[in-house]
Amino acid sequence: MKRLLVVDDQAGIRGMLKMLFQHLGYDVILKETGKEALCVYEEVDVIITDYLLSDMTGVDIVKAIREKSQRPIVVMSGLIDEVKSKLSESEQVYFIEKPFSIKDMEAVVKEALTGDVVFSG
Repeated sequence: MKRLLVVDDQAGIRGMLKMLFQHLGYDVILKETGKEALCVYEEVDVIITDYLLSDMTGVDIVKAIREKSQRPIVVMSGLIDEVKSKLSESEQVYFIEKPFSIKDMEAVVKEALTGDVVFSG
C-alpha cells in the first residue's frame, strides 16, 4: 500500500484529504507543520503540502527535501503562479490549485506516483 504525507495547518483540509486518500486505498500520515513533515517524509511515497503553513512555506519544504531526496512532492495553493516563480524545473514539483476537485487531487497524486513530472513554470 502506498503511503502519503499530507501537510496542512488547517485541520479540516487534513481530515478531508485523509478520508479521500484512505477511501482510495492509501495509507495516510497527517502533519500540521513543515517541521513535523521534515521528520517523517522519508517514510512516505508522496508528500502533499500546502504552500502557506504556520512555520514555513511549501517552497521551504521542497528545498529542504530536495537536498536529500527526489520523492514526489505536490504543492497545494491558491497562489500557484507565485509558488512556481520560487521553484525551478529541476526541483520536479507537482502543483494543484486551490480550490481543487477530488478528481483533480486523485489525478495529481497518481501522476506523482508514476513519476510523470508536471512542473510547468
